[in-house]
Amino acid sequence: MNKLKICMISDCFPHKLNPFACTFVFDLAKALTDRNLSIIILTRRHSNEPAVEKMEDILVIRVGIPFFSFSFSAIPFYISKLIQVDNYFDLDLIHAHFAYPSGFSAVFSKRFISKPVVVTTHRADVVTSADDRISNVSRVLFPLIEFTLRRADAVLPVSKYIRRETLRWGASPIKTTVIYNSVDGDRFNPKNSKSFIRKKLGIKDEYIIFTLCHLIPRKGVEYLIRAASLVKERLPNTKFIIGGDGPLMKKLIQLSDQLAVSSHIMFVGRIPHKLLPFFYSCSDIFVLPSLNEGHPVVILEAMASGLPIVATSVEGVKESVINGYNGFLVPPRNPKALAKAILNILNRKPSYFGEKSRDRFERRFSQKIQVKKLIDVYKAVIC
Repeated sequence: MNKLKICMISDCFPHKLNPFACTFVFDLAKALTDRNLSIIILTRRHSNEPAVEKMEDILVIRVGIPFFSFSFSAIPFYISKLIQVDNYFDLDLIHAHFAYPSGFSAVFSKRFISKPVVVTTHRADVVTSADDRISNVSRVLFPLIEFTLRRADAVLPVSKYIRRETLRWGASPIKTTVIYNSVDGDRFNPKNSKSFIRKKLGIKDEYIIFTLCHLIPRKGVEYLIRAASLVKERLPNTKFIIGGDGPLMKKLIQLSDQLAVSSHIMFVGRIPHKLLPFFYSCSDIFVLPSLNEGHPVVILEAMASGLPIVATSVEGVKESVINGYNGFLVPPRNPKALAKAILNILNRKPSYFGEKSRDRFERRFSQKIQVKKLIDVYKAVIC
């Protein structure tokens, strides 16, 4: 088969205002490019961005859309641009991330483009809990999501949990295949320097407990801070590094002050892409206290980096972390259980759990495995 030409469309993609937005889309595009596929990214254009640019040899086409997020105005702009891109490049396939608006635009474009469409569902596009975006917008979108998942040539949920949620929208079980998120196991690696970030932050002999997330209620960082106040009573030589930012930043800093644990917590904000692997490698445990997840990339980054994981026993997470094997799973909203699990690992041997994490990553979630599965799906729907 000749070199495949894929247009990957995602309404969420790194941009100048937020270079951290949906970086997994760009990482996947790079991994596919490394396997000799031709990838074109189609995404939303933000202010003062070029309409067309190259990002690490990947062509990125940005579409100007008058209103943000879920407005119906996005659909005709994406469809029009998809038609133009296909006319110019003669695509083999369109791969949309999220069922709406990217997925709907891609599937609807089949009326004008005779090319197969693959849709990846992540979580917020198919899960309807109070924390998720499609629950907070007009229900008029629901038929559009159903249309997308019924008409796509293949649907690729990022976990078994998301597959179950995706099927509830009418996706065909035969056409729905789990392809897990993954990360570059060479970039996130236990062999990375363990002292670089410690020196940068002025941390010497303390244990480092690391978390990385958008600081919103669903991520449960409040419960980690409460757990930190319990951990420091038993092990004062611990530092909790909280990476990321968001609307709860100020409130969480205030909480750490109220609990007299601020000297043990470092809010480092957004972490530059090139430094991120070193934050993992210098840490002793990675913690994710979320209330709901699909298949979090940060846990895979931590596993690839050889870290023990302490996380909440929510769907999606349970597919990566085996309780008592590569870490511990605890109930959501439970600081005491979080603290107990952290202390359990620190009082035993973190490296034991870390080695299991890396081994599980390589056997089940490696980029090589997931990208091969994805290319197999591409070939199947094209033929």
